[in-house]
Amino acid sequence: MEDGRRLVGYRLALVLLASAVSPFPGVVGCDVHGGRPSHQRAAEMEPDSPMVPEVSAAVKAEILGLGDELTAVYKRRDWPALASLVAPDYLGSAPGFEWDLAKLEAEFPRVQLFDCRVEAATVKALAPGLVLLNQDAVLKETYSGQDISGRYRFTTVWARRDGRWRLVFEQEVPLSNPTEGKP
Repeated sequence: MEDGRRLVGYRLALVLLASAVSPFPGVVGCDVHGGRPSHQRAAEMEPDSPMVPEVSAAVKAEILGLGDELTAVYKRRDWPALASLVAPDYLGSAPGFEWDLAKLEAEFPRVQLFDCRVEAATVKALAPGLVLLNQDAVLKETYSGQDISGRYRFTTVWARRDGRWRLVFEQEVPLSNPTEGKP
């Protein structure tokens, strides 16, 4: 079962990569089984195409709420609440780091989030029951007592499983300071 979940995770990563960084101009995605470009180009897609599902206002609100809940859980340092949000096949990454659910649990006590101010958020459906949330935020945070405060982009992917949303992927990328280069 673990290998099956890992395979699904790798396929998700391939689909995300293929849709975000295609070497074929104008191509919407790739056939993940052979790495071949799909024949449907962005200009040819129907607005109601199942390849690009719309995010309803209700789902958008729910996903934004989950982003807020994730932040609140870190502020409270509430591992049981975080564990209930995260899928068993979760994968997280940041520059120089990668973690699964077990490593997240081990590292969680080292994180102390004091404040989070979201500057921008985007919700995008990737497939039915699979939604991406991008958030740019300014954090006041420490890791093992070291100040790591700054601006970050958080990309999370939420999958609808057994009637509820679960966090399956998370990536944290530090961004430049908004005041850098300004007089």
